[in-house]
Amino acid sequence: MKNRTFNLNLMVLAVAVALTACGGGGGDSNVTTPTVPTAAPQAPATPVATGPVTDVPLPVYSVADKTSVFNQLNDDRARCGFGKLAQNTKLDTAAQAHADYLVLNSLPNSHTENNTLPGFYGTTLVDRFSVAGYPYSAGNEIIASTSFGSIYSTFPQPTAGQMPLPSVTELSAVTALRQLYSSVYHLAGAMSPSKEVGVGVIVKVRQIGGNTAGYKQLVINSGVSSNDSPQTIAQDAVLTFPCQGTAALMPQFGPEDPDPLPSLSSPRGQPIYFASAPGTTIQLSSYAVTLVGGTDVTVVQVNQGNDVHKLLKSHEFFIVPVKPLNDNSTYQVTAKGTSSGRVSATNPTGEFTTNFTFKTGTFYSQ
Repeated sequence: MKNRTFNLNLMVLAVAVALTACGGGGGDSNVTTPTVPTAAPQAPATPVATGPVTDVPLPVYSVADKTSVFNQLNDDRARCGFGKLAQNTKLDTAAQAHADYLVLNSLPNSHTENNTLPGFYGTTLVDRFSVAGYPYSAGNEIIASTSFGSIYSTFPQPTAGQMPLPSVTELSAVTALRQLYSSVYHLAGAMSPSKEVGVGVIVKVRQIGGNTAGYKQLVINSGVSSNDSPQTIAQDAVLTFPCQGTAALMPQFGPEDPDPLPSLSSPRGQPIYFASAPGTTIQLSSYAVTLVGGTDVTVVQVNQGNDVHKLLKSHEFFIVPVKPLNDNSTYQVTAKGTSSGRVSATNPTGEFTTNFTFKTGTFYSQ
């Protein structure tokens, strides 16, 4: 199931990144293999230019984690030109119900629900939107979970190519959001042209041999209501994520499922997303990612032409570092290319150039 179009015949793309965890911890395998993230990035079939949205009402959440995710997602989207999302309580209900179901049944990477299991709300995303009473014309679901706890301080240090686990009391759900940013298909989903958003967060903590072992589940549902149209970008615009001023990004990410780069070893570095207006075609002719004060980073490209799963559209283009980036470092991105949306009498090839810097945090940036 690899269709990114969300309409009446929605098909879900499940994308999962598994962090490598060391063994031990009293033999509780359910908490020693954290998984982040899982996603169903979708895109409206016929977008209409109505944005980007620059202002939305303040969110009303009783859970601080939800407010933090809402604000961080909107800050990042707005900074890079993708437009803000307004809170929708029906989407909140659907997202929270699915988060509860996943944690209750220890199923952190599923977009579907089984009606024989506790906490069942709706089999598919379409069903959950319907039960929540959200009339949609387009929609999207991205999911991440992240593990934490003092139990991990008893594990051996991770070997090369493995991702560390934090021996902390609890991680912010913003950490899970940034894990969504740190992969290809999830990032495309997080920057989708939705108008509204709902956030679900739940944490599960257990005691194992005197140590804590927990994970936090994040579900983000976004959509466009049936009486509205999606937001999009100007015909001649070229946006990126990250963009100038983006900070605290994950320096590495693991393989997605399906993997956009199946021949490339894991983990890799924070992907760089280039997007032109839907319906246009973007190509990069040259690009570079450089550690400021250091050396160039080896990167590869992923676009509609070489996307083995055929999930990316013609207006989407990624460059992906083949190795993890450094913690707490600044990187410069330079690129030159063309977008069909920029073609004019004075720019017959639709050429564009971009130059910006972004900053990494640690793998578990709060």
